[in-house]
Amino acid sequence: MGQESVDADSATASWPDRITCMDPWSEADRGSSEVADAVAQADPPRAVGPTDLASIRHCLNPRAIDAWEAYQQLCRAFQQEPDDPAIARFLGISRPSPSQLRDRGGRGAPSWLGWDRGTYRTYESSHFVIHSEADEASTRLIASDLERTFWIWTQLFFPLWESRSQVARTFAGLTEPTVADVVQRIRDTQTTLTDSTRMRIVVFADRTRYQRALSKAVPGIENSTGFYADGRRTTFLYVDPIDDAATRRHELTHQLFREATDSRLGRTMPGSQGDFWLVEGIAGYVESLQGSSHAATLGGWDSPRLQFARYRVLANVEYLDPESLWRQPVREVQKRSDLATWYAHAILHTHWLMDPPNDQFAWVLDRLAKLYAIRIPWANQPQVQPPRQSDLESFLRVDDSHLQRNPTDRAMKQLCLARCEVTSDGLRSISPQVGLQWLDLSGVFLTSDDLSVLDPDPTSLLQLNLENTAVDEAALPWIGRAIDLTELDVSWTEIDDRLADHLTNHKKLQTAWLTGSRVGDEVLRILQSIATLRSIDVQRTRVSNGVLQQFRAARPSVAVNPLELRNSPQ
Repeated sequence: MGQESVDADSATASWPDRITCMDPWSEADRGSSEVADAVAQADPPRAVGPTDLASIRHCLNPRAIDAWEAYQQLCRAFQQEPDDPAIARFLGISRPSPSQLRDRGGRGAPSWLGWDRGTYRTYESSHFVIHSEADEASTRLIASDLERTFWIWTQLFFPLWESRSQVARTFAGLTEPTVADVVQRIRDTQTTLTDSTRMRIVVFADRTRYQRALSKAVPGIENSTGFYADGRRTTFLYVDPIDDAATRRHELTHQLFREATDSRLGRTMPGSQGDFWLVEGIAGYVESLQGSSHAATLGGWDSPRLQFARYRVLANVEYLDPESLWRQPVREVQKRSDLATWYAHAILHTHWLMDPPNDQFAWVLDRLAKLYAIRIPWANQPQVQPPRQSDLESFLRVDDSHLQRNPTDRAMKQLCLARCEVTSDGLRSISPQVGLQWLDLSGVFLTSDDLSVLDPDPTSLLQLNLENTAVDEAALPWIGRAIDLTELDVSWTEIDDRLADHLTNHKKLQTAWLTGSRVGDEVLRILQSIATLRSIDVQRTRVSNGVLQQFRAARPSVAVNPLELRNSPQ
């Protein structure tokens, strides 16, 4: 972002592992969205913007790069001077609030929704028309996040955006433009960006209404939390007590590539001939969007989807052939029985391509342009080879130095550092978390004290994996407070029978991995009393044969010792 580009040969681990875009919004307009609620953080020491990347510098036409940089500077100018009328006019943004909604009353919804007039409201923002059954406050929160995501998407994927040519004409002749350059130019030209049409969003009042309305037309809608319908050119969302910004951004990304570009696909489904993995992978990548007081980042080790990928690849040793993944068209993907695995790897591959310092961003843009039938003026055609398994493992396996160079204030629900060379020093560089639900630190060089520093209040935890760590009895009070746990793994640790006193309130526990620990009969007696228990493993522990047989007789439906042990813990 206005700094020297990353040279491919000199790129090292010292570069940040995420891409930074300007968030062109004033503090006053942040409301209560997830982006607003993120703890404000300073720009990373060496923030890397889209046009800083070597692949873009090498492959894209220089004039296209100049236009892209001018647009980024304009976003920076708007962030610095949100009340400047010339900037707002050029961007077509309403003031005083970029997400200002115009209430068009209870009419205008498409007839195929079957909504009676007056049972909903229609709102218009700068780029969206929103038909909503939900309350006004919830609708405004959604609209604010849609607009913010739109502006960040235009910066990241500028060469695909339908307004790129207007920007290029406005700033023609400016090379390495400054903020002052672009502001002066728009004041001189007094032009306004024009979009083809507002994109349509439908917001249901709750999940039940969402499923009822779409169940006949969309098989499997009950398993979704949002949906973009290509044929209807509409994104469907619903209001939930727990705001699902990730799904909203995922589905919006599909819509933006379809409707905010000059795509010539027509009725053809993107990925119908192959490469469908990238259609879903790039939408999953945008889920990683993280905002601060003045910038937004995408990617990074802390991205929510990478936590699941890290578990699958490093802990579960899962492999999906890259050649097969990259070739499959949508019709073949839809027949797969392992869709969760497929999605995880599609998004992992996208992060591997996008996150610095790997920097295969130009290839991603080229492949997206082909998928959506968009023309890009390349100076050099981008090339890339699919990652090997070792490439993916190296990408996912972070260490202390990586965590310390890439600090995060993201409020994480999931955190997996399994099989990573992380110690207390790395863990303590992560800001204390509130609301963690899944924590996997298996194989990490931690101490018991690190747990309470990382997650001071573990009452939200549902899954906890401390396998093969140095935790001991000092961790027991902390574990005892995690009363909502459904799965606990303290296998191959020094945890002993004193654990029993700290499991008495764990009424939701379903799975207990105690393999190779020092627990004995007292822990097994407590587990026997937990009605929800479904599976335990107590091999190579101090549990006696007699008490184990008593447990089997009392709880015959519980799976006992399902692991097939090797000679040593893996």
